[in-house]
Amino acid sequence: MPSLFDPTREREVLERLQQLTPEHRRHWGRMTVGEMLSHLIDYFDVALGRKKGRRMLPRLMQVGVRPILVHWPFRYPRNVRTLPELLQRPSETFEIDRRQLVALIREFAGRREHGHWPENPVAGRCTGPQWAKLAYGHVNHHLIQFGV
Repeated sequence: MPSLFDPTREREVLERLQQLTPEHRRHWGRMTVGEMLSHLIDYFDVALGRKKGRRMLPRLMQVGVRPILVHWPFRYPRNVRTLPELLQRPSETFEIDRRQLVALIREFAGRREHGHWPENPVAGRCTGPQWAKLAYGHVNHHLIQFGV
């Protein structure tokens, strides 16, 4: 699974974000492009420990799910419900949201393996490299959702 700690993948994601416009429409799901940006901002706030994400699975299931999510090269399923905590941030303007998301991705990628990593709401206790793989998969999922 690709990782946001890989500078090539980080650059790829940031370039794809620059291709995104307010006119992009979803191919599936319910989010607008602005809601998707806000959702990813919330996600990176959880990943950086600034916001708490409620556990989605029992801890025992997380132990089994983590290696699958981190190492199995598959795309995230479509139309899966997310945590309400990751849908709370009101969307600002498209450009403000995009700039904030780019800054969060750069900050996240810049941490590499350093520091404490909070629990992932789905996968539980993760190392920095595991978080980076999950984060790439999540961002990639939403960029594909909007055709970029």
